[in-house]
Amino acid sequence: MCIKVEQDERQKAQMLPRMRNEIPAPSTALAAIVDMSLASVQAGAALLWPASGEVSIARGPQLELATRLLQRVSQHGIPEVDFSDPASRQLRASAGVDLCPTVAALAAQLELQSLVMLGLRDGTELWAWLAWIDLPPQMLQADARSAMCLTAQTLNEHRRVQVRAERAIAHAQRLEDVAYACGDWMWETDERHRYTWVLRDSTRESADPQDPRVGQIIPDAPTVDWLGRAPTSPLTLHGALDRAEPLVRLVVQEMHEAGVRYVSRSAVPLLDAKGAFRGYRGSMRDVTQSVEAKAQMWLRDERLRRAALALPGAVVHASGATWMNARLDDHSGRLTELLALEPGQTMHSLRRVMRQLPRAERRALLRACADCESHGRVMHRRLRTNCDAPAARWIDVHATSEHDAAGRASWSVFVTDVTAHVSSLRQIEQLQCAKDKAEASCRDKSALVSKVSHELKTPLNAILGLAQLIQMKHRPDERAAVDEWIAQIARAGWHMTDVIDTLMEFGRVGSGGAGILCEPADVRDAIEDAIRIIEREARQRSISIVVDAPQAAIARCDRRAIRQVFINLLSNAVKYNTEGGRIWIALRCADPITITVRDSGPGLTAEQIGRLFQPFERLGAERRGIQGNGLGLLICKELVEAMGGSIDVHSVAGQGCTFAVSLMAALPRRSQSPEAALRAA
Repeated sequence: MCIKVEQDERQKAQMLPRMRNEIPAPSTALAAIVDMSLASVQAGAALLWPASGEVSIARGPQLELATRLLQRVSQHGIPEVDFSDPASRQLRASAGVDLCPTVAALAAQLELQSLVMLGLRDGTELWAWLAWIDLPPQMLQADARSAMCLTAQTLNEHRRVQVRAERAIAHAQRLEDVAYACGDWMWETDERHRYTWVLRDSTRESADPQDPRVGQIIPDAPTVDWLGRAPTSPLTLHGALDRAEPLVRLVVQEMHEAGVRYVSRSAVPLLDAKGAFRGYRGSMRDVTQSVEAKAQMWLRDERLRRAALALPGAVVHASGATWMNARLDDHSGRLTELLALEPGQTMHSLRRVMRQLPRAERRALLRACADCESHGRVMHRRLRTNCDAPAARWIDVHATSEHDAAGRASWSVFVTDVTAHVSSLRQIEQLQCAKDKAEASCRDKSALVSKVSHELKTPLNAILGLAQLIQMKHRPDERAAVDEWIAQIARAGWHMTDVIDTLMEFGRVGSGGAGILCEPADVRDAIEDAIRIIEREARQRSISIVVDAPQAAIARCDRRAIRQVFINLLSNAVKYNTEGGRIWIALRCADPITITVRDSGPGLTAEQIGRLFQPFERLGAERRGIQGNGLGLLICKELVEAMGGSIDVHSVAGQGCTFAVSLMAALPRRSQSPEAALRAA
């Protein structure tokens, strides 16, 4: 792990550019070799010019001839002389056994008596040319070539030594430059751990007495890890050196004037020819700020980890090519508990985690993840786990994504259990719903009190007034008027009785179905009882009732309650029907059992049907003088639903109304008839 620290920046600013040491051209040695060859072949002048463009060497008493040849070569280049033959055939002369037409033409052009050229090779590479000018005729013979070939061998050997020296110097300089670039020290010790060689940059002199110096014994110090902590098994630097084993980034803690210093050492042991330990050779680096920075980072991560453990949820890091292929690193260890995963694991596959969610939640989470990754938004989703009902949980997922330099995405995720919160919200909703119902019931009761007061006060005033008239005018000749007044008193009394019965029935319905006992009962009997009760009122308005109930229908219901439902429906069908109208009652034996009550009245609009089952809603019938209190249909609806059934209404304006009551059938055994099932119940 590499950490950028301030000391490295300061060191970089103090470092000076390293200049490459140029190796001086060995002109003195080459000139001496050329002089020796000049004397051995008795030439007037000699010229050595390298192929790489280095400085040429011209020697001899007739130096102007060499200068003339050098100028010609500089201007027109090296003549096209073939030196590809073996070493014994490297000589090319203007005359004699080594005659070369090109060399002869060059000698004639420069007005030279004779010219011999020798190509010098380092392996296969031609590195220089050597020319002798104005040689005696006898030196052009074959027996005189040995001196020239010996000169070529000497120059080539000198060339090879020079190349090896240059490479050795360059290698040493590279090692020295690398040591300087490290910013610290290269060192070597003997078997007693005493410095025998130290290399450091001379531009960065240090005044610290603990810096390595030749002749100084390496100070002993305890070893630590890269966080500055002592290892489990204590070890000192001398103890590690005494093992005579390689050292790899061994960090020690040294005490010096400015405080604590951390030093990293890497070294290899030195052995003599017999394998005996003779010391170490290695490098040393001051890593104080690096260790302190790592310790701070570790402390920060540890604090974050402890904070994550204190959070009421799971802190997770996800990384992978895609969301589905991501791996989840559970820092807090709570994801296993939240999603009922395999215990003892800190890494989970997101694909496995997704199996713990219902399909709809899975799709919603993937869409939210894609949006989070593409737009860089913070994603928040509330999900329900796919566990069994007792262990099912609600979790909140917060996630944000980031991308590295290579474009790979990673996600930081926080998952928290909000089951209790969701349960509290649901309880609050239920309480609010109950509160709303209670307030509505309170308003209905207030309206009921007002309505009942009005309903009771009107007939009571009539009763009191008529009674007073009877007391004041009770004479034999007024018998007919008194009978009429008595009839009115009776009608008012019956109306008050009807209001009181309705209130009592409404009270029983409002008590949550108390007193409703569902048992097998014949619905046809309840219909017949209701018809007998309202047939007198129907005859008064010439309304006929048609019943289609071919057989008994056994339903699970309360006998008193279902009879009251049919009484209310038939009463409304009579009151709101036309004079001389009709009422049709149909019974269908199935599951559920359906009873329809249809009249030939004026019908209802869709808007009126929407207000039909509201308490005290009479849809304007009070303006037409029709008796009623607006509670009958509401009581029917409450009673039918309390028995597990339903009531529906269908109507078209001008075509009458149809009420359909559905009740659960009391299923008899196939071997029994409905009458037998009723008797068995």
